[in-house]
Amino acid sequence: MHKNGVGSGATNRASGPYLQITVGSVVKQILSLLSIFFVASPSSAQWTRVEGLPAGESYAVLVANDTIYASIDNMVFYSNDQWSSVQNFTPLNDSVDPITAMVKRPSSFIVGTLSQGVFETFDRHLWIPRYEGLSGLGASSISALVLRDSLIYAGTYGAGVFRAPASFATAWSQFNAGIPSNLGWNINSLTNLNDTLWAGGGANATVYRNVPQESIWQELPFATFSPLGTSFLAAATYRTSMHAIGSQGLHRTTDGGTTWTEFDPGAGYIATGGFVHTPYGLYAFLGKATSTYLLRLSEDDSSWVQVALEPGQTFAMALSGNTLFAARLDGLWKYELEPTAVGGDALEMSPETMLLQQNYPNPFNPTTRIAYQVLSPPSQGGGNLGAERVRLVVYDLLGREVAVLVDEAQLPGTYQVAFDGTNLSAGTYMYRLTADSRAESQRMLLVK
Repeated sequence: MHKNGVGSGATNRASGPYLQITVGSVVKQILSLLSIFFVASPSSAQWTRVEGLPAGESYAVLVANDTIYASIDNMVFYSNDQWSSVQNFTPLNDSVDPITAMVKRPSSFIVGTLSQGVFETFDRHLWIPRYEGLSGLGASSISALVLRDSLIYAGTYGAGVFRAPASFATAWSQFNAGIPSNLGWNINSLTNLNDTLWAGGGANATVYRNVPQESIWQELPFATFSPLGTSFLAAATYRTSMHAIGSQGLHRTTDGGTTWTEFDPGAGYIATGGFVHTPYGLYAFLGKATSTYLLRLSEDDSSWVQVALEPGQTFAMALSGNTLFAARLDGLWKYELEPTAVGGDALEMSPETMLLQQNYPNPFNPTTRIAYQVLSPPSQGGGNLGAERVRLVVYDLLGREVAVLVDEAQLPGTYQVAFDGTNLSAGTYMYRLTADSRAESQRMLLVK
């Protein structure tokens, strides 16, 4: 099984050929059988269970505005203080299978479930069914939820991708042109990277890409096909590359998915996976039926090193502060990141690169937050040692400057600023981070 963000996040589950199931109740039975193997696994010395939460089935975890949300069975739990105190939404109806995906909008919270579609709440208590239009075998079995502009997209186990207005003013409709129904409608992962959607459908070593304003998905091979099945489980951008997790390893592209290089971590068949951006670089988790590998991307962006091995399969992971939180079938677990690499080599405490995150929430009304990381080149003497000039500016689509959020010398580190669009018109805006000769840009959508 799977699913940012930014989220996302997103948790990303997938199945091999033996799990190409489209009915949620059957999927749940298989997952329950798998839990026999790893719930009884010995506890890791580094990973510990989050106290105060039930040890139920957890498939989704996300961090938004310093609040951590985790799904356990048919409930959403949340905390503003690293789970020192725990609160929860009203549970979904008892007949609803576990929550498998979550997204947060400015005024509501939306979840997908394993067999009964999508629900939304505006007050954390009353859940409104949002499954009108989710028709066809597997359409109510939700694998992922992502937002793009004013639309919400749902990946399903068996019926492909659906989309609807994020306001749910109209019903869901299928969005599968270009994805073959006999191969790709079992959506293992669905990711929004800079407004381009990436759908991992089926297990035939291909991924499907959809760019803004296009109504068709483009099929792209990303790996060498294996008879065991090769699914596309997760994707993330880092520096100038895009990284992906497949059933047999990790993959990297620098040309938008046309060509890929492969890296074999020695983990064998991978069932679930995901990426997490941290102050120490990009991390990946590779989930198997009885264990999860935690890896960190090398400094040259070409290979991965193992950081930890966790008993039990992870379905989703998110970072809050310096702690990774992992969603498993036996509850939510945590792992404290340390500035030490495998083999005892010290990692830099500063971020490995300048990184501009997608704002959250997005779309937003009227405020949002933008997180970024900066790295200073070695000082040549004089001035503020280790600091560099950083500018974060918001532009409209005509290139006109509408706000300067940051314009100062900053030391290496992770930063977050707020942006208020109260006095701006609804629409798409660009924000650009520059530091010395480096620059990165993202888009955000203001809705009113």
